[in-house]
Parts: sequence; structure tokens; C-alpha cells
Amino acid sequence: MKVRALKPLLDALPADGLPAPLMGWLRHRALQLQALHLAGGDAEVLRAASGSPIFAPHPLDPQVSFDADASVRLRAQLPAAPVESLGQLHERLLGLELHRGPQGWKLTGGSGRRQRGSHYTPTALAESVVARAAALRPAPARILDPAMGGGVFLVQAVRQLGSAIVDGLEGIDSDPVAVAVARLSLWLALRPGCTVDQLLGDRLRCADALLEDDPGGRFDLVLGNPPYIPFYGRGSQARRFPAGYRDAIVARHGTIDGDAVVQGRVNTFLLFCALATERLAPGGCAAMVLPDTVLTNASYAGLRRVLSASGRLREAIRYTQSMFAGASVGTAVVLWGEPREAGTAALWSAGEAAPTTVEPTQDLLERANVSWFPLSTAEMRRRMLPVRGMVPLGAVALVRDGLNTGSRRMRERLLCTEPDGDPTLRRCVEGSNIQPLRLSDGALWVRYNPALLSGGREGASLGSRAVFDAHKILYRQTASHPIAAVDTRGLCYRNSVHGVVLNEPNETVLWALCAYLNSQAVKQHHQTISGEVRRAFPQVHVATMKMLPVPAALLDPQHALATALEAAGRAGDLDAVDAALSDWLATLRSADV
Repeated sequence: MKVRALKPLLDALPADGLPAPLMGWLRHRALQLQALHLAGGDAEVLRAASGSPIFAPHPLDPQVSFDADASVRLRAQLPAAPVESLGQLHERLLGLELHRGPQGWKLTGGSGRRQRGSHYTPTALAESVVARAAALRPAPARILDPAMGGGVFLVQAVRQLGSAIVDGLEGIDSDPVAVAVARLSLWLALRPGCTVDQLLGDRLRCADALLEDDPGGRFDLVLGNPPYIPFYGRGSQARRFPAGYRDAIVARHGTIDGDAVVQGRVNTFLLFCALATERLAPGGCAAMVLPDTVLTNASYAGLRRVLSASGRLREAIRYTQSMFAGASVGTAVVLWGEPREAGTAALWSAGEAAPTTVEPTQDLLERANVSWFPLSTAEMRRRMLPVRGMVPLGAVALVRDGLNTGSRRMRERLLCTEPDGDPTLRRCVEGSNIQPLRLSDGALWVRYNPALLSGGREGASLGSRAVFDAHKILYRQTASHPIAAVDTRGLCYRNSVHGVVLNEPNETVLWALCAYLNSQAVKQHHQTISGEVRRAFPQVHVATMKMLPVPAALLDPQHALATALEAAGRAGDLDAVDAALSDWLATLRSADV
């Protein structure tokens, strides 16, 4: 059911109702109508046959002018759809909120789905995951999805492995509506001569899998698309959970084989990976849909290291096309099993007929950050900058993110577009103000006054005055590679920008380093190391930049490389930058031959 098909439901809502309860009615009735459409029956008959609460009346039904005839008319307009469409509708409704406007009730994008970290898994992707997992563990008897949502993986398991597998299915989700949708979806897929409860018992249940005591059961396949819920940074969802929740789930599921998979930044998908490993039976296989950052991001190197060192990793697939509408990261699928003393792993680019490379898992440990990016180790080394003659950027410079204006109210308090006489005002730049070797002023000013935060920060931070005052390099955070310019005016910058301040200030080195950061060699190295080649919101992370190799010769203001890059940088001549650096790298590499 498309969102536009919900208009008859919106038109039926009472004008004086409260949005939250009415949205609850709308979700319930929309799911009921889709389920009725799939089952082709009457609500009372299907409620008796299935026992599903989705077919039950809603307490607000008497207040809404939407009768049985209206239901029939709406259902007649719906196109044919597979069973999985019920779960898809549930996930779509999570991302919507109800608002009353001059023209009546309307649905707008909301934060519910983002807060839950949930995105409906496309049927084709779920189908592929189940098929790959079943190929690695043929004839599975027991299957678990610990964050099942609408049950798409369990429905696919029944489709591919046969109806007999239903007795071995188990699913968990913390959302009771999702559990009801998953249970009904399986019932609709099988159409058994019994109710949902008789078919599934309590094997599909409402619980938080990360807090649930291990019942001791082990599974041949553990599948799913676990929620992506960060407990760090601007998108942190920590406030949604009780005090101590983060520490409790990390204590339970922060390791695999005794080695940590969480390195400071806690995201629930990592913990679900550990849980999946814990619940595998001998010879079992875990297959998870994960953000593509899991393949390369330094924050997730712990997981990659553990699964590679143990020989557990079987396959890692990177999807180059967008699989989830509205998601800010790309998609990967990772499959792993029990430990092996010697084994290989296949690294894929989705859509290819064969793996990009198949390598011993132990060899993956030799890659920078234990990268699982689908390139051969030899090709990665060719694309990367050399090690000899280099020093890490973090050893010679301070790399810092910018000021954070926090909530909308705090942002309005701190920022303005024109000077108004406030003596604390300082010009502030954003990522859009930075082009290679060129910095524009932009239109923002910030009230750099710590007293404005004294009544409560609301997520705001003014950053380091010393960093802002310094001559520095500024580069965009949202980019597939460094895009940098020099600032000698002491500008402030927002958190869409990072700053680089030399430990030993020198104008020649500053300009030479900025030119270097904009070079094709650095671009290729950064994209190879980070895997940030996606179109939607690629990121240049501070941790990755701190590890960036910088020519030691560049740090000597008298060296020919430093003076050549300085001149090219000041002139804004990127071709000259690449020519000077290419000659120097060729000389360096020829010395190693």
C-alpha cells in the first residue's frame, strides 16, 4: 500500500482528535486493510481463523467515520502484492507522523524509524541473504532472526526451504506491532488450517534480544537486518533508553571469542553480530545485512579483526546501488560461521558473477584497518600511498572537528547571518564554503560566548578557541576524499568541517600540506582505505585522517617537494600539485625496487 492510498483514512479522522492516538488508529487500520487485501476475506472471519490482533477492532473505531463500505472501496483500489508487503507497510508507517493543517490531516516524515534504526529489507535482498546462508549451511533445521521486524527473512526461509521449516523458526523484536505483523505474515504465507498461535506458539515473540537471557538454544542459521542505533555523535539515541542500558548490552554482547568488537563507539548492529555468533550451532552460519561502513570504517575494525583472525569470515558483499530509501549509509551483507584454522573469505561487489577476490582470512589482517573492501590485497597496495618516507598526519598535526550548535533553539541562539553589534560574533564557515585550495566566507556568524551555554548545552559545543584562532587547514567532513583550503584569518567552523593545525606552525608547510591533501594520490589512498565512494553522505573521518601518510620531506620548508607544493597550492593549480607529487612518489618507489 502506497502512502497516497491512505488519503481516505486521513479524510475520515475527526478534526478535534489528538495526533498521537489517531496515528495509532491509522497504523492499525492501514495494516488491517493490507492484511485483508492479502487474505481476501472479512475481518471477523480472519480474526477467528488467524487469532491475529491485527484483525481486531480498535478502541478509536467509533470516533472515526470509516465504515465497512469505505474499507471495501479502498481495498478494491489496491494492487496485487506479496505477503512481504505487510511488513513493508509497517516499516513505512514508522517513518511517518500525523499533523493537522489548514487542508486537514496530513502525513509527514518523522523520526520514528530513524530512532528505532529500522529499515524494511527489500524482498530481493532478503531472498539473496537466505539463499547465500543456506548454501553455506545446507538443510538447516533451526533459524533465528533476533531483530525480525515484519518477518521478511523468516517468510523467505519458508519460501525457499519449505513449510516444514516453520517449526524451527524463531524471531524476536522489541516492537509488539512488528511481532504481530511478522506472525501474521507467516500465517498468510502458509495459510495453515490453524491459528497463528497454534502455528507459531511463542517462537516469534516481543522482547529485547540484547537483554534476553540466553535460553541455550542454538541455530543453524542466524539471519537479519539488525537495527542501526548509535550511542555516540550527533545521531546518538542514548536518551531513548534507560540509564545503564548501553553498558548492560555491551557487557552482554561486546565480545566475540573473548575479543572486543566495540571500540569506543557503540552501535547496536555490532552487538547483534556478537549475539548472532553466540547463538550459532556447530557448522552454523550467520548472515547479516549491515551498513557498508562495516567493511572499512576504523570504528568497526574490531569486528573485522575478530572474524578474520578466527577464520570465521566466509563472505562480505558490498552493494554499490542504494538498497534503502532515506538511509545515509550504503549496504553490505556479511556471512560468517564457526572458527577455522585456515580458511578463505570471498569479497564481492554485488551484481558481479564472481567474487572480486578470494583470500586467506589471515591475509586480511595485513590490510590497513583489516579492510574488507572488495579489492585484492595487491591492488589495495598499488592504490595506497607508500609507507617509507612517511609519517602519520596525527603525529605532526592536531585534527579537530568544528563547533556543534546542538538543538534548533540553541542553533538560533548561537548563529546569525549578519553582524548585529555583538562583540562576541565571529565569522563561521561550513563545508559548502570549501573548494579545493579555495575558501569562501559564507553567510554565517557565531556568537562565540560560552555564557550562552550556561543554562544547558542542548547538545551544543563551541569547540577550541585556540584551534579557531590558529592558521590552519579546513576540509569538508561530508565528501568521499579530503577537499581542503587554508585559513589564515582565524575563522570558526561548524561540525561539517574539520580543522588541521600543525604542531610546529610554518606557512610553507601549511600550504604544502593543504596542496597534498587535495592531490589525486591522497584521494585514491583515502577512498581505498575508507571505502567512502558512495554517493550519499560519504564521510572523511578524523580517525582516518590522523592515519594518513604524509611525506616527511613535505614537513621540511626547505625541501624541494615542500616549496613546489606550496607554490602550486597558493596558485590553486591542482595539475601542478599532482605533477610535483607524482614525480616525488615515482622517485620514492623506484628506490624500493
